[in-house]
Amino acid sequence: MAKPKLTSAQFYALRFTDEIAFPKIIRVGTTRKRVLIKQALINLHSALEDTPIWCYAVKSGTTEIINPSFEVESGVTSKFEWVNQLAGQNLPITAATVKYLEVDGASVIPQNSPGALALTVNQTVDLGARKADETFLPLNQIPPIAVTHLHGGYTEANSDGWTENSISPGQLQLDQYSNKQPSTLIWYHDHAMHITRLNVYSGLAGFYFIRDNDDRRVINDLNLRSTPTEQRPKYELPLLIQDCNLDVDIAGNIASTLLHKVESGEGPMEFFGPYTLVNKKIWPKCTVKRRQYRLRLLNGSNARTYRLTLLADNDVNKKVDWFSIAKVIGTDGGLLANPINPDGDLVLAPAERLDLIVDFAAVNAQTLTVVNTAPAPYNGNDLPLVPSLGEATDSTTLSLRVRYPEIMRFDLTGVAQAPKAIPALSSSFRRIVHEAVDADPGEQVIVLPDTGVPGHHKHRYVALVEELLSATDTTAVLTLRELLPYTPVAGVTPMERLIEITEPDPVNPAALVTKTYQTAAKMFHESVNFVGNLGEIEVWKVINLSPDTHPLHIHLSQLQVIGRVVASNPATMIPDPATLDWLDLSAPVSVTLDTEQAIVESDRAWKDVIRIDPGQLVKIAVPLGTIDPLTNTIKAEGFSGRYMYHCHLLEHEDHDMMRPFVVLDKAIAALMPHHQH
Repeated sequence: MAKPKLTSAQFYALRFTDEIAFPKIIRVGTTRKRVLIKQALINLHSALEDTPIWCYAVKSGTTEIINPSFEVESGVTSKFEWVNQLAGQNLPITAATVKYLEVDGASVIPQNSPGALALTVNQTVDLGARKADETFLPLNQIPPIAVTHLHGGYTEANSDGWTENSISPGQLQLDQYSNKQPSTLIWYHDHAMHITRLNVYSGLAGFYFIRDNDDRRVINDLNLRSTPTEQRPKYELPLLIQDCNLDVDIAGNIASTLLHKVESGEGPMEFFGPYTLVNKKIWPKCTVKRRQYRLRLLNGSNARTYRLTLLADNDVNKKVDWFSIAKVIGTDGGLLANPINPDGDLVLAPAERLDLIVDFAAVNAQTLTVVNTAPAPYNGNDLPLVPSLGEATDSTTLSLRVRYPEIMRFDLTGVAQAPKAIPALSSSFRRIVHEAVDADPGEQVIVLPDTGVPGHHKHRYVALVEELLSATDTTAVLTLRELLPYTPVAGVTPMERLIEITEPDPVNPAALVTKTYQTAAKMFHESVNFVGNLGEIEVWKVINLSPDTHPLHIHLSQLQVIGRVVASNPATMIPDPATLDWLDLSAPVSVTLDTEQAIVESDRAWKDVIRIDPGQLVKIAVPLGTIDPLTNTIKAEGFSGRYMYHCHLLEHEDHDMMRPFVVLDKAIAALMPHHQH
């Protein structure tokens, strides 16, 4: 029987009616696991008809498990066979670009509404995926190709899911994952060139758990299992958070087809949907006991950064700070050495993960509603939105693309149970520091090794910029400008605008030093410039000269932030991204970053996604080898080859905010001309 038709308002009234579901666990040993990439139907909400998606599927007897959570043992190699079974299928979504307009001084925000429709006169709608020439390609002309990437995995290059190594229907991708890393939650998702945003949004993503003795100690000491044999520890809740939009029928009622709608004109190119999925359910509820739980959070959205705020008993005046009920025990790269306090709200950029112990007995409430208070696009500097419940109607909130703030609700039941002490966490965690004196008392650290270059280690410079494609093509592109020192040559004009950076001297941080850099490459298919040596720790200095926060993901390695530098007077020291003309070659772009920020607790962690806010230079330690926790050194062991780094806002990644880098054995690198780029 067909389900009743619903307007958007009627659909919104049905939030928190569906109980959350958790993906099935599949334990993977040494036997190769066959995974199908195919189309399926799932239910996003009980009030909607089933929705077609693309998914990863594993056969279990006569049934298929959709987007399972794979679980492996640390140090035990797993093998996967990804099989494309999308023959004859088109992308199962609608894609539209709708023009952003201002009417009578008020913004008309297309992404706040469902449906690929114009909201007012003069608002153009283009269906399909935008091409480089700014025309649009119908989705039925995009081939059903895929390539799977294990995000956060310490993986050999030929199993990393290189973006151009896509498989067509009938073909398969053979990978093996070493799992030589501490216990953590990572994830697998599609990485196909220029269509990652569409394939991931269509459903190609899932959890991948690495377990070890440290992880089992947390599970056992906190009694997170209700029975020894259960697949998933009952009191461990993996939560995949994603925004979405839905198409509408001819009458304007909600349909069940996923809609990827972005904006043109003055609007953002990124996707920001008005609805929120958690584990592929829109606005679910989660019934919990008044006891400790382990929450494994993953932001799997294309572009939306979340600021997760808790409200008790459906009351905007009863905000509950996360630090009052929770401890952070892990991040992207696994468990910390010791628990730390979260902030009042939790900020998660796309692809970031958090591992939390939450005590639901510590709050006197019947329900805890999780709402989003982060504007979109996110720039890290704006004040959070005032926590709210209910559909936004004020122009300010709507202009920040948070029409429906609710994400999910925890319903608390039973008698409060006394919390247990959080046990020792990671036995192998080491923090990377410049000098031994930077370590806290008793802290186990890795000191950046002296490689004989100024500052003791190799520095890379990357600028994140938004610019026009050319003087005649006004297409806006986002690029990673790889910078090399500039030496003037008489009579030769640089092909790209120079960048002049003033920053603390790496040899004498109390002084400032100014150097001029040229752009060596900025588009994905330009030549490789970054060639690193196996067994070294590099420091990448990434400066954000665009107006938005970018979550930077570097493949192969887990990373650590070792410094953040800002301007003491941004108004005069940082160029305004809105007026910055990268096509003007007459003078360098001048940037002064003179103030070192103290390393915060959340930066003292292994990460594979680093948030870089506008006007900020972030110093990232990038280990290219194997960390030895016995000697607190890095070994020239591990994987070499060609990898990628990119912004993990998928619309940015697909529009060329991605670059390759290479890791080589030092002896091989020494045979290459100019290998020290």
